[in-house]
Amino acid sequence: MAYRIRAAAAQDVRAVVNIHRKMFPGFLMTLMGPGFLSGYYQSILDSSVGLLLVAENEAGDVIGFVSGFTSPSAFYGFFRKRKYRLALMSLFYVAFRPGLWARILENVSTVERVADAQSDSKSAELSSIAVLSTVEGRGCGKSLVERFVAECAAAGLPSIVLTTDAENNDRVNSFYEKLGFEKVLTFKRSQGRLMNMYRFTI
Repeated sequence: MAYRIRAAAAQDVRAVVNIHRKMFPGFLMTLMGPGFLSGYYQSILDSSVGLLLVAENEAGDVIGFVSGFTSPSAFYGFFRKRKYRLALMSLFYVAFRPGLWARILENVSTVERVADAQSDSKSAELSSIAVLSTVEGRGCGKSLVERFVAECAAAGLPSIVLTTDAENNDRVNSFYEKLGFEKVLTFKRSQGRLMNMYRFTI
């Protein structure tokens, strides 16, 4: 299958959100609703440190994306200023899932800690990547990561970090390791979710 990788534009946000919802069912951001996801990916586009790349097929359909930030602390600081607006976008979904509040509060706390802890870090962050199941295993995800790395290299950054689930996630962990990411840390979130942190040296 032929496809090309390009920088995302505002009109791509809906397609990115649709792919996110299809490929990450049950994840916190998905459960917060499409309005929240739209606001999140639009924030990446609006931020001067955001990176949002899409893969499109020959027909011009978006079939995958990768997102992240060249300066995580700067992005999280930018994102915090929109948190109340985004909270309103997710209110309808959260209102009928009261169990989400603990996870949301933990996630907000994590964002605050990351923003503070990485204030002096020069590493970029790869926050999310997904391709439609119909094109999985055809090199699209690899091409998205390679383009993300190239963008970070062009920005003069020395490394990229990311986190992903440590358990029941062998395929994803193997994907990153095959691309040259090195596991540097395994940690547990307060809700008991075990996470791996990876680093790629450019």
